[in-house]
Amino acid sequence: MNTQDELRELWSSQPSAPQTNGEDLMRMVESKMKKFDRKVRNRNLREIIASVVAMAVLGWVTLGSHDVWKITGAVIVEIALVVIIYTLLRYGTAGREIDPSASLSEYGQALMERFDRQIRLLKAAKYWYLLPMYVGLVVMTAGPVLAGERTGTVSAKLMIALAGFTAFFAFVWWLNEVYAVGKLRKGREKLEAMLRGEEVSGLSRC
Repeated sequence: MNTQDELRELWSSQPSAPQTNGEDLMRMVESKMKKFDRKVRNRNLREIIASVVAMAVLGWVTLGSHDVWKITGAVIVEIALVVIIYTLLRYGTAGREIDPSASLSEYGQALMERFDRQIRLLKAAKYWYLLPMYVGLVVMTAGPVLAGERTGTVSAKLMIALAGFTAFFAFVWWLNEVYAVGKLRKGREKLEAMLRGEEVSGLSRC
């Protein structure tokens, strides 16, 4: 998942609370929410399309194979891809719809809920996104490795491949749970501070 590339610039041009009045702030929060929702929808669409394509390619590659390890691993990966599609459709949506006539506070709360929803999704990605696929790939690799051990000819290429996709999955975990979640948390904190500043400003005008 590349959520961090799509969402990290969401608040880069955000002005501070003292520079905006309530009406301007309302329009800005509404605009940010629409952009957030659109980016989440686009991300989900790309992930679902990629999963469907991967399922088709993997099915074609393993078609006619008699290697039990390869078939078992492929089935695990196929199931993992189905889980990814289901999770994105069920839990990956941006968030609840909000009444266009809602107040600034309601819009702000809805947007913070969107941040929280995506943070939870990314923090759990190691379970529903990475781990099942990784297990499937390890199982697919286990057959040739075990066969090589029995004959004393374990291929260095297989071991390099195993180490390579292990490093890749570790990098994707870091990208999602550390980098992307950190960016989302910072965005949420900026939004919360902005709304809190507006509340204080409103009280001081009373």
